[in-house]
Amino acid sequence: MSRGVVFPRRRWAAPECSGLKDDRLRLASAAPPSMTLPGLVQHMALVERNWFQRVFAGQDIRAVFEEYARHNGHADSIRERIDGVAGV
Repeated sequence: MSRGVVFPRRRWAAPECSGLKDDRLRLASAAPPSMTLPGLVQHMALVERNWFQRVFAGQDIRAVFEEYARHNGHADSIRERIDGVAGV
């Protein structure tokens, strides 16, 4: 999986997290209580590392793109619940 494929899918995090003060950024705005924007970014880093290992082992990469799509939607929902900003 090349950087040109992965990096554009990572770009969702910066706009969703930008402009929020630390206390708002860490606000758990949806269940479970641990669902915060920084927590979601950390989770995606772990998922990505796991998928890289699988790709290097010769497994299918479609699942990593599906995972990014789901989490991009989660991030948008979290941000909207925090301050009403959607589709950043």
